[in-house]
Amino acid sequence: MSVLGFWSGSAIAGNLPFVGCPSDGQQGPLRSPKSRPTPTVLGNDAARLAYYAMEDGTGVIAPRGWRCFGRYGSNGSTLTVAPAPDAWAVHSGKSHYVGLAVIRSTSFGSTSGRFEVAAFAARLFPVAAKFVSEIEGEGSSNSFPRGVPPADRIARRGDYEVLFTTPAKASGTGTRGHLAPGALPIDGVAILAADQDHDLDTMDARLPAAIRPLVAHIIKQMEREVGADNRRSGG
Repeated sequence: MSVLGFWSGSAIAGNLPFVGCPSDGQQGPLRSPKSRPTPTVLGNDAARLAYYAMEDGTGVIAPRGWRCFGRYGSNGSTLTVAPAPDAWAVHSGKSHYVGLAVIRSTSFGSTSGRFEVAAFAARLFPVAAKFVSEIEGEGSSNSFPRGVPPADRIARRGDYEVLFTTPAKASGTGTRGHLAPGALPIDGVAILAADQDHDLDTMDARLPAAIRPLVAHIIKQMEREVGADNRRSGG
């Protein structure tokens, strides 16, 4: 089953516990924020979830009781939530993680993050073909493969949002960044900003089978935060 089978469209209705996350980046280490407005989830699932956020405002719903750490810079930000701190190695850029995690990332299309955005858009967002070509035109080393990775299962929610599942032990959209292929599948969402800057927000979740359906709530909150207008073609 993919993330698509979990989708129920249930509304978010309340307030989850808040967990502040320390982060590090261009301006040095930042302490965990003390509080943020938080959502809650309709029904019994709320007891298993919390809302995690770092100082720059990047936040994500993830299983309650996990730990978190963020990284920020001129290219964007990444927030990793995982059961154990060995997941923080993904922020060094030298490691791909095979364990459980929820990773929320933003890449800025108008800064050095544009290369990540273009590589992703070439795979999943035909509407951004002109943007991809412009980035490729900046240098001969910029060449991005086209087309959805063959192992992936995807569902488009308009021109600017894609739900995806990368199966266990396979490479694809879910393993393009910080997660490596592992024994469990990776479910996620990618939302491309419809404006000319084309910022990209993504979420990758590798959860144990017993709580994997919770990914639907994570995706719903991502849609609320990034903007419902990107769910419709034409932005």
